[in-house]
Amino acid sequence: MLTARLSSKGQVVIPSALRAELHLEPGSRFDVKIENGRLMLAPIKEPEFDLEAIRAAVDKVAGCLYRPDRVMTSEEEDEQAIMKMLAEDDERIRRGEE
Repeated sequence: MLTARLSSKGQVVIPSALRAELHLEPGSRFDVKIENGRLMLAPIKEPEFDLEAIRAAVDKVAGCLYRPDRVMTSEEEDEQAIMKMLAEDDERIRRGEE
């Protein structure tokens, strides 16, 4: 069994063998609780991000959204198009079409 000592600042040094086994690095965070009178530390596993993969995915999605043939419209034109679609839907419903 390994031992550790509490410093005057309330700090405990985790023995290097345990740090290596658990892959703990400076800044590692822990859940801390008392269980059956024992102090329990559980490392919090931070998610790992592959920034290059994220950038590639964003570029792919952005590429799908971009259409050079698409004409940009104003907010007013968008609203008019939506109102026209709704009016057409209302007319179709009145005629009993689904």
